[in-house]
Amino acid sequence: MPGMTTASTEQQLAGCGLAVLGPVADTGLPSTAWAMHLVAGVHQPTSAVPLAGGRLGDRVDAEWLRLAREHGIVDGDGVFLVALARGLPWIEVRLTDETRLSEHLTGANRSSGEGEFVTMARDGSVMCGVTTEEYDVWLVVDGELLHTIPPPAPRPDEVDLSQLNFMQLNVVFAPERLKPPHQDGWVLLGLLRMTGRLVRLHELPEPAARLPWFPASAETGVPPRPLTADQVGELGSVAGFPVDDGKLAYCLEYQSAETKSRQNRARTLPR
Repeated sequence: MPGMTTASTEQQLAGCGLAVLGPVADTGLPSTAWAMHLVAGVHQPTSAVPLAGGRLGDRVDAEWLRLAREHGIVDGDGVFLVALARGLPWIEVRLTDETRLSEHLTGANRSSGEGEFVTMARDGSVMCGVTTEEYDVWLVVDGELLHTIPPPAPRPDEVDLSQLNFMQLNVVFAPERLKPPHQDGWVLLGLLRMTGRLVRLHELPEPAARLPWFPASAETGVPPRPLTADQVGELGSVAGFPVDDGKLAYCLEYQSAETKSRQNRARTLPR
């Protein structure tokens, strides 16, 4: 859910009929990013609700609540933690009679009931994530991997990129993958065409600047330069990264070391 903040998350949760108790500052809890990573990487759900059929949101909510109570995610007072975006804190909430989660907590360009969210017990012991696949809404319960140490982020030059799917490639080339020491230089931004969300950030090697069409001048603060499919293909060949011009729009930008050192999650596709 691109562009989300803690405040906008709380507002969206309130719109689901939840009583919002506020963000949780307990750094001893598993991170929202790790919980979401586990849900996205699962190969077999705990339970699946078919997309086909009526009242999808009600069916998903009923199955989520069954699992959440069965595994102790929702306590006796109806309180639990929820996350809608990586990098933001867990939000503590309480169920009410008006709560409708899957009707509202959906991914970009998804229909009502096609849920995308993660819930967790207040003590961080177990989670239940909801994610929508091609034919079903998957519900994933986990209390084991959640407490393992997340592996270090892989370096693109240490990974066999040909063996990775689209989602895994986005993780390898995620915006925060640039390694220090940061220096002023050109980067390639890869933004989802559907949502405009930045999912890849490629550092460009020196040979890229020798391509005949490459900008001769370099200046920070200049709007990103959209690239053609042919240009991106050439850059991919020179720099050794995969290109997906169908799903991603690519822009070239000269960034300062300070810009590179910050997270780039808020970047969106130029209008």
